[in-house]
Amino acid sequence: MNSARAMGNSLDDAYLPDLLKAFRNNEDERVLGMMAWAMGRIGGAKAKRALNDLLPGRDGLVREEILLALERS
Repeated sequence: MNSARAMGNSLDDAYLPDLLKAFRNNEDERVLGMMAWAMGRIGGAKAKRALNDLLPGRDGLVREEILLALERS
C-alpha cells in the first residue's frame, strides 16, 4: 500500500504499468483500493483507460475506489 501511495503522489504516469500489473496480481481489497486511488491520482487518459478496464466484475470497496478514481482522473 505504501508503494502504491508513493507512486500516486508522484503523479508520474510511468508508474501506471507497474500499478496495473500489481493490481492484477493482488487479492487484498485494501491494496487494490490503494492502487486504484494511485491511478486516479496520477490521472490522464492512460489511467482512465486502465481504471475502466479494471472496473467490470469488481464490487465493494474496490469498485467504490475505482469509481472515485475515475471521477478524479
